[in-house]
This record gives sequence, C-alpha cells and structure tokens, in this order.
Amino acid sequence: MPNKNIDTGMGLERIAAAMQGVRSNFEIDIFKPLVQAAAEHVGVKYDRDTPDGVRVRRIADHARALTFCIHENVKPSADKQGYVVRRLLRRAVLDAYQMADATRSCPKLSRPLRKSCPNRTPN
Repeated sequence: MPNKNIDTGMGLERIAAAMQGVRSNFEIDIFKPLVQAAAEHVGVKYDRDTPDGVRVRRIADHARALTFCIHENVKPSADKQGYVVRRLLRRAVLDAYQMADATRSCPKLSRPLRKSCPNRTPN
C-alpha cells in the first residue's frame, strides 16, 4: 500500500481465515476447537449449514467474548458494559436451551479458549 497505517477493515480473524484457506472465521485454528467444544457441550453434532450450527457458532463466539470481558473485570450488570455482557450471556444460554440443554452452563467453554490464546486469557 502506498500509505502507511491504512485500516483494511479485515480484522485478525478474517486475515487468518484467508491465510488458512477456510470459508469462515469459525474454521480458523483459534476458533475451531472452541466451536467443537461448544457442540460437544450442548450435545449436538456440529454442522455449519443447520440452525443448530448457527447456535453453536454463536455460543462459541459469545463464550469467547464473555471470557475476555470477565477477564477485564466487566461483570454482568444493568448498565454500560455490564449490560452487554449480560445480553451475551443470556443469548448463549438461550441458544443452549433451544438445543435442549437447559441444565448446562458455559464456563467449560473457556478451557479450549485458554489453550488457543494462552497469553490473553485468565488461568
């Protein structure tokens, strides 16, 4: 590029998907174990082209976001960032419930994330 510091808008995950030759961000080496763990957690076989596939990806994405937010001391609450965290958590639980798993929670999903991002997640 002729100019420095130009934002392409691609983001790290999109660049990784292009470099790894996969169809979506959820298939990159960092996200794939988390998606698989989410599918196992709710007891479904992951198929990206089904409604449950959408739910599994959303659970994985929200679990990742929640892990990083809570690590940064943003807790679920009624205002500001806490409200966003609360909404993310509620949607992940709703998706699990819609796949007939109302009894499980998402903390186990932070384990695969800790393996793929060891320097960015809490112990």
